[in-house]
Amino acid sequence: MKIITWNCQGAFRKKVEAILALRPDILIIQECEHPDKLDFSKSLVKPQDTYWYSDGGKKGLQLFTFENTK
Repeated sequence: MKIITWNCQGAFRKKVEAILALRPDILIIQECEHPDKLDFSKSLVKPQDTYWYSDGGKKGLQLFTFENTK
């Protein structure tokens, strides 16, 4: 199982393909923008589940799971 955590410092939508190339099972992104701004349609790997938490700001913590990982 591969777990990757990364502080992307915002604009994750512009960096998502680079990190997905590492094929994580669980991906934890700090300072991630709201998931509504993310588009996985161009990506070969789409998350199975996602969870986003923010204390009201524009950035938050995003958790992605892939390949039936719960």
